[in-house]
Amino acid sequence: MRIPSELYSRYKVHRGAVDRNLNTLIEAMRERYDELDAGIGRLIDQAGGDERAVDGAERRELDELRTERRRVEIDLSTVELQLELVNVGTSGGSIAFRDSTGRELRGYRPGERIAPPPTEGDITPGAFLAAAVRSSLGQRLAPHEQRALEGATGSAGGFFVDEALSARFIDLIRAGSALSRAGAITVPLSGAADQFHLARIDADPVPTWRPENAPVNEDDPIFSRVSFVPATLAVMVKIPVELVQDAANIVPAAETSLSGAVGGEIDRAGLFGSGTGDEPLGVTGTSGVTVIAHNATLTGYSPFVQALRALEDANIDSSQPSVAALMSPRDWETLQLLEDSTGQPLRPPPSVEQLRQLRTTRIPTDGGAGSNESELLLADWSRVLIGMRQEVQVEILREAFRSNLQVGVLVWTRVDFVLERPEALVRVTGVQG
Repeated sequence: MRIPSELYSRYKVHRGAVDRNLNTLIEAMRERYDELDAGIGRLIDQAGGDERAVDGAERRELDELRTERRRVEIDLSTVELQLELVNVGTSGGSIAFRDSTGRELRGYRPGERIAPPPTEGDITPGAFLAAAVRSSLGQRLAPHEQRALEGATGSAGGFFVDEALSARFIDLIRAGSALSRAGAITVPLSGAADQFHLARIDADPVPTWRPENAPVNEDDPIFSRVSFVPATLAVMVKIPVELVQDAANIVPAAETSLSGAVGGEIDRAGLFGSGTGDEPLGVTGTSGVTVIAHNATLTGYSPFVQALRALEDANIDSSQPSVAALMSPRDWETLQLLEDSTGQPLRPPPSVEQLRQLRTTRIPTDGGAGSNESELLLADWSRVLIGMRQEVQVEILREAFRSNLQVGVLVWTRVDFVLERPEALVRVTGVQG
């Protein structure tokens, strides 16, 4: 999903028109989401409120509705982020770090664009992928597509995407990541180094009162060194040759697929990565993270209040915009269906009502002894740093899938995750469904 190129060409003169077009699109997508949501509820109601009783044609319809609802949700998040980018209008990271060698690293909040503002003739990630595929098939390219491919050095079907287009790829990936939308800071990494070291405060100093002429008690903050050690993250998309030749929506389809696939894997690894083999360690595995064992179903909002209290105990303002809850769609649905004693929707306390609640399917729901447990994750997500190499690489795999009349598109970059302050993340474990 992307802003139509003709809107970009009028950006400086008709910025208001861009806003209106995107807002109209967002409104239509929200209406479609609500229609799908109502359809899902209708099927479950027809089964007496028990989803397990839905079978046959109704089960297939339910699965189709859920699949489309998820697709609309991803596309909606992408367009909403693009509207933020138009309104923010900045391509400079507002946060500056220096690593142990003195190199400056820039951090980008949600809504801050890594890529420079688009100009007429710029190519989008989806258009670049489509052009690379068509080129591999010997098809004629438009002049701006040919220039983009010529500017990407590579051999044997491979491309090292230039810095500006790499930044657009990264922005597209961020749009598909719930971790990024929650408030995680994206830190583009460049240069020849394999590791980037930062300082982390593991504990605050404790001040004390002192009498006159008495020595001051020494109590230093506890620092430790954390490192970005980027690991390779790759995704392969197989595209039928007929689609490349005939489908008018191949560009937005390629972008939606890439954003959802890579953004979703960043969520999974960034949250729960094992840290073994070639997989980075997810932030929930950081030593010092607060864990609250719930070990029950959700019947109210007390786990949220307990998690917010844990953040406050760590001197983290739980009302700031960067504090949010990440949960599975299953647990989000459970919260929406909570009722009070009169059968009305259960109203959350003010602290929870103002809390942003984001969903991601990358939080598993099959853990624990009963294979039905998940987690709620509450955090000041601005303390989570996503380090991404700016060098995005693309390879076209034409021969591997020739017998199926498909072309493979392989895209990869290198990513790692750092939790800047362990107490900024609270895990509510054992949430049963």
